[in-house]
Amino acid sequence: MVHQKQLFQIYKRQNRMDRTTIRFEIISNENNTEVIFTHLGLTDQLECFEICSGAWSQYILTSLKHLIETGTGNPNGKGNPQTEDESKFLNNN
Repeated sequence: MVHQKQLFQIYKRQNRMDRTTIRFEIISNENNTEVIFTHLGLTDQLECFEICSGAWSQYILTSLKHLIETGTGNPNGKGNPQTEDESKFLNNN
C-alpha cells in the first residue's frame, strides 16, 4: 500500500485574522485521498468567526469539491463575494 501525506500551510497576518494559520493536509493511498482542512487560531473570540466559518464551508464543501470532481471550482475574485457573509465582511472593511 502506498501512503503519501502532504501538508500546506498558509500564514495569514492581516487585521482580524492576525496569528492564524490555514492548513491543508492531503493524505493519499491506493484507494482514496483525504483532504483535512484546519484554520488554526480561528476561534469564536475573533470578530470574523461567523463570516470565516461560513466562507470556509463554501470554499471547501462547494468550490473545492466541484474543482476536484469537474476541474472547475468557484473561487471568488477580489471584490466578487460568493456568499452573503463575504459581502458583509467586504462592506465592513
